[in-house]
This record gives sequence, C-alpha cells and structure tokens, in this order.
Amino acid sequence: MSKAFTREDDVLPPELPGRRGPTGPRPLTADGHARLLRERASLDGSDAPGSEERRRFLDTLLERAVPAAPDAGADGRAVLGAFLEVEDADGGRRELRLVGGDEADPARGWVRVDSPLGAALLGRRAGESVIVERPRDTLDLRIVRVFAAGPDAS
Repeated sequence: MSKAFTREDDVLPPELPGRRGPTGPRPLTADGHARLLRERASLDGSDAPGSEERRRFLDTLLERAVPAAPDAGADGRAVLGAFLEVEDADGGRRELRLVGGDEADPARGWVRVDSPLGAALLGRRAGESVIVERPRDTLDLRIVRVFAAGPDAS
C-alpha cells in the first residue's frame, strides 16, 4: 500500500522501553540514610523470602543516596532535613520537615524538597514568606523558625 493511502493517526507510536527504576542522586535526610543502612545491615545473611531482592534494591538506592548533614537547619536556613515552623494567613501554625522523595509523609508534615511547597521553602529563613499556587487555591506561609532535627527525628 502506498504512503498516500495511510493516515498519520494510523501509525502506531514507538514502543516504550521497559520500566526502569529511578536514576540519579537520591536526596535523603541523615536519619533516613541511617535507617536504610540499618535495614540493609539487618538483611545480611538473611534467606527470608524477598530479602535478596530487598538487598539489591537497598544497595542501588544507597549507591545514589545523597544524605543531608545531621545538623541540617541549624544555621537557620531551610535545607534538606531541616524542620520549619510555619504560619498560614489565618495565624495557624504547624511544623514541616523538608525530606527526600522516599521519606515524604504528609501526615507527619514531611514535605518532599522537589514538591512545589518544598521547592518554595528551600533556602528560606525565619521571617520570610512563600506563596505556593495549588490547583484549588493559593497557600501563603510565613516561616516562623528553621531548626535542626533532634535526636528522635525519625
């Protein structure tokens, strides 16, 4: 059949390569990195179902891990691993923590550094404000304080 008798939308898209795991550096808080190291060490010598696969996964993750300093936020700057106390436009206060993607936990206020909110907070100091456009509304926060994780941060 001649090319003249085909429609462009009849052409199938190219096949996508098989799903691969995430690549590149993986930011982690210092305590998150330590937790993964402990888990990896606990799997040494284990023959429990799935332990070999989990060891391989952790090895790959730990090779790419970029852990934050244990005292992240101690200098008053919002960085990976730091805690922040923020105040919204209505005067409500809450505590947030900037974490890597593998550690995000909205219920605990642990915000991914690569999320719109996390990215807006990075590098900020107490007294500064951020505005984050969300699909339903706009979030306006003032940073009250930035501080380092305590010994029980995990």
